[in-house]
Amino acid sequence: MKKYFYSVITLFSVCAATAQDKNVVHVDIVSDQPENLKIFKVHLPLWELQASKHNLSIYDLNAGGLMLMNDFALHAEYSFSLGDRLWPDSYEGNITGNDLTQMIMFPVNASTRANSFLFEGTYFFKKKTVTKDIRITLSRRSNGNVTYEKYTMVPGTELQRFGLRLGYKKGVSWYAMNGNNVKCTAGSVTTEYNYGIQSTNMVYSHVHAGISFSRTRNLKVMTTEFGPKSNSGAEFFYADLIFAPTLEFDDVYSAVYYDGSSGPNGNTMYYEQFKITSEKSKIGFRLGYESIPFRGLLGLRAEIGINPGLKGMSNIFVQFGARFYFGTKG
Repeated sequence: MKKYFYSVITLFSVCAATAQDKNVVHVDIVSDQPENLKIFKVHLPLWELQASKHNLSIYDLNAGGLMLMNDFALHAEYSFSLGDRLWPDSYEGNITGNDLTQMIMFPVNASTRANSFLFEGTYFFKKKTVTKDIRITLSRRSNGNVTYEKYTMVPGTELQRFGLRLGYKKGVSWYAMNGNNVKCTAGSVTTEYNYGIQSTNMVYSHVHAGISFSRTRNLKVMTTEFGPKSNSGAEFFYADLIFAPTLEFDDVYSAVYYDGSSGPNGNTMYYEQFKITSEKSKIGFRLGYESIPFRGLLGLRAEIGINPGLKGMSNIFVQFGARFYFGTKG
């Protein structure tokens, strides 16, 4: 067991203001082994947001499991959006059941909540260990808007791995097209519409492949003043290219004519059923970050990228949130 004396830094923060006060703490290193771990975790949702022009969800339920080994990692996840379809779309799937007098377009089938299943794996083709100063949090307390955190920096081992990623995702999502040009075909006639309220449903499958860089730490210490402490977990940074072998859109009802006369058929909007024939973009990409705690509970994930969709539309998305992890501690 290695014995050290290190400076204690008291971090005092109010909004963006910080101050430091250095003391001394006695630290014994109990273990420092980030390699050859076998980590099995189940993750449950805390909160996650997914934002794009086509579907904004303020609360996604994500549940799944992961296996993190020395040479590879596997991850499976099911996602269900409880808070999506926040754009105006109260006309879906029913012409006669609504008082429709607007120039709009909506799907012939009633929309469902966005949901998907994901399975992916990473093979680590290169690994190395480096010695770095690792942050050990000793204590944290809050007093109103003021948070006090004491921590120290201890030399420890960090496992760095470079990996190749491959995964598959299948799902369904509501797809808003408000204010965009949409080509619609009925029989041999193709018409382009651009209404303020336009939507359909999208069924898709994605295959993604990319690269990743991960950092793993598993440092455990014993302090005389604060007891046992640790910095144990993994961080992943990744970039993926996305290809959509399946990208299908429901037929839509689109307003084609409004009779504003005062006769018996006046004040009536006429709709026709169309097939969406706008060109599709089946290629996308994403950049992502994920933290996985080994001894704590709370992990984070964030992604930004472009999903496959209809060409000529903004398919940019942003996703971030927090989740609870339960399982082995390493």
